[in-house]
Amino acid sequence: MATPPIYRKPLDGTEMVRVLKDGRFYMAPISAVVDLLGLPTALAPILARLAALEGRPEEVAHFTASAKLPSVAALATFTLTLTGLVPARAGDILKAGEQVEVRAKLPAGVEMGLPSVTADGTVAVPCKATLAVSASTAPVVFDIVALR
Repeated sequence: MATPPIYRKPLDGTEMVRVLKDGRFYMAPISAVVDLLGLPTALAPILARLAALEGRPEEVAHFTASAKLPSVAALATFTLTLTGLVPARAGDILKAGEQVEVRAKLPAGVEMGLPSVTADGTVAVPCKATLAVSASTAPVVFDIVALR
């Protein structure tokens, strides 16, 4: 296995690290780990450097997708199916059953559940509307991180 190149760019605490909780791996920003552990924020760059040394870039894949939200009534549940995922690394694809973390700026009143990769290149995102929501004219952009 080739050693990845070392970059001299300063790290700012938004870097993601793999965290094991309740037998499952999650991705969390360094700043959240610092806050969770109650450490001084001055330690964030040090933890980021340690994470970069331990990190395995080939185990994380980044994708983007977009979808328009439907019109839904309050307390309704619905599932968004994200296809046509755009990989950060050319040729990359999500495989059915992979674990993913999905982030998006959803409108007020919409909560996202646990996403799943239901088929190769397809992510199902369950959602719940706590308030009535009208269909959006602009698609919502979703950031998807596959934990490999």
